[in-house]
Amino acid sequence: MHGMFDLGLVVLMLVLPVDYQKVTWAIWGGDLYDLFKTDKSRFRKMCDWIKRLLIKRIGFVTTTIPGDYQLLKEHMKLKAKYVENIMYPSHFFREYVNDKKIDAVCDKKTVVQIGNSCDPRNNHIDAIERIPTTLTKPILLTLPMSYGNMDYRAHVFSYLEKKTKITFNILKKYLTFEEYNAYLSTVDVAIFNHDRQQAVGNIIALISLGKKVYIRSDVTTYTYLMKNNIIVFDAYDLSDVSVPLTELERNNNISNVRKLFNKECLKESWFNVYL
Repeated sequence: MHGMFDLGLVVLMLVLPVDYQKVTWAIWGGDLYDLFKTDKSRFRKMCDWIKRLLIKRIGFVTTTIPGDYQLLKEHMKLKAKYVENIMYPSHFFREYVNDKKIDAVCDKKTVVQIGNSCDPRNNHIDAIERIPTTLTKPILLTLPMSYGNMDYRAHVFSYLEKKTKITFNILKKYLTFEEYNAYLSTVDVAIFNHDRQQAVGNIIALISLGKKVYIRSDVTTYTYLMKNNIIVFDAYDLSDVSVPLTELERNNNISNVRKLFNKECLKESWFNVYL
């Protein structure tokens, strides 16, 4: 089962005769981390209790980031074994698309992407406030915000207009896969200030395109990438945000991401799930 969002499906799996040892939970992200929240209504707590009944019975858990499985083990007793899995074709290594900036303005600035959506968990304003006011090179902020909470997008826009002097561009329209890849290739630095595992596809894409990526050091994605010798930076410290990767760092990251995130690895991942 992909995700643990549908309570009706969870209840069905609990009441029907199911061989739980053949059930695999493919963790999405929000379905896992929502279980750890404490500020919930009684109804939401009851829903979580029902979901936990199923989770304790299933045979396997699969996800890209092993740290998510470890977090789950810390919060509850598990029978489930872990199967590492790159999950989706969207996590594939991306070939370098276009090394040209969108326009002349970008050539004179470091293009810094913050987040990947209008989800408040992107913590855009917190990240912006950590960017030093004095940098070796001016920056252009780009914020992909085509989906999610539109009220939150308006709040971020208002903050940028009224509280900062930073040049910025909010991407409001959906792009095709090819258009989004072309856009990503114009980015120099990306900051993912989420407080949990999120935006893995975007992160992998940017690293495979040779970009400098910041992730909070207390997020499981950061630990996973560093353990695999992929150099990422701590989003709690943006003092060197305008300093590019060295050629050695860039080549190292591209090489290691290529090895981990490709079609053969995806086939092997799902073969192991269904073995």
